Amino acid sequence: MSQYQTVRESKRGRRASIQPLKPLANLPHDLLENVFSFLPIREAIEASMVSTRFKKSWHLNRKFNFGKDFSLRFSREDLIAVVDGLFNSHRGEHIQTFQLQIDPLGAEEFLDKWLEICIQKGIEELDLYFFQSGYSLSADFVDNLKALRTLKLVHCDFQLPPVMNSMRFLSTLVLWQLNLTEDKLDTLIRYCKLLATLDLFRCSGIRHASICASSHRFFKLLKITCCSDLRGIMVEAPSLRSIFYYGHIPTIKFGSRVALHEAFFNFEPSGYRTYLQAPLLEQLTSDICNVTLLSTSALLPEGLTARHRGSDFREADYCFLNLREFQLFMEGGLFCNPYDIIMFIKHCPKLEKLFIDLNDYNLECGAYWELHQKPRLEKLHHYFNKLRVVKLNGFKFLRSELELVKILLQRAISLELLVLVTPKNGRTKLRSQDAPKYNLLFLTWKASPATKIVLYEHFNDKSCITPSHPKSWF
Repeated sequence: MSQYQTVRESKRGRRASIQPLKPLANLPHDLLENVFSFLPIREAIEASMVSTRFKKSWHLNRKFNFGKDFSLRFSREDLIAVVDGLFNSHRGEHIQTFQLQIDPLGAEEFLDKWLEICIQKGIEELDLYFFQSGYSLSADFVDNLKALRTLKLVHCDFQLPPVMNSMRFLSTLVLWQLNLTEDKLDTLIRYCKLLATLDLFRCSGIRHASICASSHRFFKLLKITCCSDLRGIMVEAPSLRSIFYYGHIPTIKFGSRVALHEAFFNFEPSGYRTYLQAPLLEQLTSDICNVTLLSTSALLPEGLTARHRGSDFREADYCFLNLREFQLFMEGGLFCNPYDIIMFIKHCPKLEKLFIDLNDYNLECGAYWELHQKPRLEKLHHYFNKLRVVKLNGFKFLRSELELVKILLQRAISLELLVLVTPKNGRTKLRSQDAPKYNLLFLTWKASPATKIVLYEHFNDKSCITPSHPKSWF
């Protein structure tokens, strides 16, 4: 608590005297108890040790947060004793949050008891992180979640009542590592009209995810990660602004009124050098063409590159008219090379920032590149007028990578900064005698004399230039 200060001018000078507010202990008891009740349980217990007057104030606590720090600090038996002791001694009328990380097997009776108390005291945020499956929330329990706003379940199954009369205020739904049927998902989305965030991680049993939220006004964020059974996603959500997806390429379709701001698609190939599902990627590109932030794996530009479409050999017809920042992950690429990358960003007329994570990938520059793609690029009369920042992580000074840098420097006429970062594995060592050669190459390539080119070792990257999307977001 900050102190209120009164400053008095003395006749001899501008000497100040400070008068503190009344001590904390002089505040009304009911006010203090209300303040303590909103602290997370660990902080509430520590605060109760300040004075004998506050000794039992944590019995009114509203935030039962027994997360990772508790599961690491206590044995399973001790953790059960601590949590049970708190529920038994709780005197407050409300429990706002119950967060628990534990192995549920053998603790079912305690869990039933604690969750029943949570229902009685109007639980708003329920976060159950179980280390293995085996416990399920009953339909009766779910039916009584009248005030719930946040539900996070890991390895925790649940049943829905025949008629949904609960979770009307639910805004955040996180379901990780559990069996999820399409009917369950459809019911939750249909009845939770205030839903803003849906996060699915390694949910089995669902093949076609239908996100029908056409009447939802607050649904902004959709995350789907590593759902191995998933084959199709249909999104009808005019309010949706962000989508994050990681996994194999499914059929992804959006309703006509979607207005995405950002998209993250880290696609994994189905197998080594397997057939690329180009039509699916072309349809997806058409649906997300208005995004301003885009992160994707190399399979997307590969699928859009020039190839036989019908009787013609041509590029896909698309344009990211509003895209300002693009992040490309080369990991998982099949045939990607500088041609695919350059032709993709050619369709992004307002692109300002480009991030490429090369990782251990070697750009494909074989005979097809030499005979067909490289000559086409040399004849390309296109300049990246808006591109200001380029960062290449995992840069190994390979010939194919230098070809990419050459094209970018020659075509980005307003480029301000090019950052090259060596790989994590540390195998790339730039010899001091090679530096003048590369400096001369970069100097002759860059179209803008103002372009600054910097090189960092991976462990010493001081560029402070990072993409808006972290690579690992789940």
